[in-house]
Amino acid sequence: MGWEALADQVGVSRQALHSIRKTGRLRDLTKRRLEGGLKWKPGSIDAIKAGGEPTPIVVAPPARYPPEIYERVIRTDTEARIMAVRKQTEQVRWGVIFGLREEEYDDEQSARGAQLRKDA
Repeated sequence: MGWEALADQVGVSRQALHSIRKTGRLRDLTKRRLEGGLKWKPGSIDAIKAGGEPTPIVVAPPARYPPEIYERVIRTDTEARIMAVRKQTEQVRWGVIFGLREEEYDDEQSARGAQLRKDA
């Protein structure tokens, strides 16, 4: 996401984002808008400034998938390799893993449905 899109998404001006990038300072209201627009818990920006990661607001998983798909536990070598990619935030890496798990679940459900139709 570019800076312009971020500004539009979170409801702050591009000038405000430029100022934050330049000075590292931001008002509490701007901080709350950024965290809310990015779906981060309050305090995430302070965590980032201290060298940590943002804490995403956990949204209930869609009913389509079982909740264990969204457990933040590394299960496979592929997932471990995804988590080793440091160019992306932890939130993005988990998003990729959850997407792969959803695809695998969908494939398994399709295969089950095909087998049931075959057996009928």
